[in-house]
Amino acid sequence: ANEEAMDRVFGVGGWQNETFEGVDVGAMFSSATRFIFMEGSDDNALEMEGFLDGHRTAIEAWVAAGGSIFINAAPNEGDGMSFGFGVTLNYNDSSSSVTASRPSHPIFNGPYTPVGTAWSGSSFAHATVSGPGLVKLIENTSNGRSVLSQKSWGLGHVLVGGMTTHNFHNPQPEAANLRANILAYAGNSPVGPYAYLRSTTGSPWNTSVNETIMTQVFGTDWSGLRFETVDTNVLFSPLTRVIFMDGSHVIADELEAFLD
Repeated sequence: ANEEAMDRVFGVGGWQNETFEGVDVGAMFSSATRFIFMEGSDDNALEMEGFLDGHRTAIEAWVAAGGSIFINAAPNEGDGMSFGFGVTLNYNDSSSSVTASRPSHPIFNGPYTPVGTAWSGSSFAHATVSGPGLVKLIENTSNGRSVLSQKSWGLGHVLVGGMTTHNFHNPQPEAANLRANILAYAGNSPVGPYAYLRSTTGSPWNTSVNETIMTQVFGTDWSGLRFETVDTNVLFSPLTRVIFMDGSHVIADELEAFLD
């Protein structure tokens, strides 16, 4: 099911299928890689936990530099794990009925439709995710615990979940479309729905007041981006709702060049 979803979103041959044991870690966590979907469900949980524990610093640095990662595990083994990024996977904490926490979020609105806002399964998820700064996207209908959340990390973006594969989910095709939309969002948009754009030269007047205001208004659900490095095709896509560009103080020329 995961391979089918990847083919659907990125095209056959448009992505690489790697294993925890065989991947070239240096090549994967390089600027040549834009998006990673890391899956540790069923009897792959212990292997993923070992991989995360062994490469946590490299993973977090890669995302901080602008990478986008979707880490998911619905284990049938172990006792949960740290996903890094301050996130804990809580197993066994299953969900049979779930709902959209933020129905306006892009994953519930395309590009694949219909999607709906409520899904079920014998186990839609085997685990929940928790940690500071997480923005809930899908939650257990009964207790509100998160089975899919996101957060910004440096210049990058993190999605974390405890969901089983979509072939266990209902209704269909809504559940399959949901999984495809999650991959499309994570793979094509390291930019969150809210973006703050400035130069790599530095912050206006060397202060972080803009970042403080963004967090005050949008919580952690925004991305800090740079005129010099942002992917404009992603920035100016329907997935982005608000862009705040600041070219004050000594970064006016950089803003002018970007606008021109």
